[in-house]
Amino acid sequence: MDEEAKIYIGLVLVILALIEFFTAMYLFGAKPSKDSPHRFGKLAIRVHRILGYVFLVVFAWLIYMGVVIFGRLSASGTGYQFDGARFHHALLAVVMFLVLMLKIGFIRIWRNYRSQARLLGFIVTIGTLTIWLISGWFYMIMMGGWTVER
Repeated sequence: MDEEAKIYIGLVLVILALIEFFTAMYLFGAKPSKDSPHRFGKLAIRVHRILGYVFLVVFAWLIYMGVVIFGRLSASGTGYQFDGARFHHALLAVVMFLVLMLKIGFIRIWRNYRSQARLLGFIVTIGTLTIWLISGWFYMIMMGGWTVER
């Protein structure tokens, strides 16, 4: 897999993150009253859960593919170095993955902290958007589509 395909799969991850965000906002954004209960509450919870696990699998696969790309490039003999920008990109991805795992743990295992899962979900969404925007910016610079003034 090349880096351009990884960018497009990252776009799928961002779309999943936004859908997850909006289903969570639908569920937790307004308290239902007796007159207007959530019409699609159970469906929204089911969609959020299923797409959350799809998000987890896609995110884990992207992290794995990033490790494979870094390993392949460092062994290629072209003088590839794991510089600061790539390190921070990879570190942010791993941290977001760990925050997502912690969120799932709060929902499934440590139920006393379940109220904190909302904040962790928001952090995962913002972190995913940030990582994707940073990687897109680096890709544009690497491909020559955008120049940086020094």
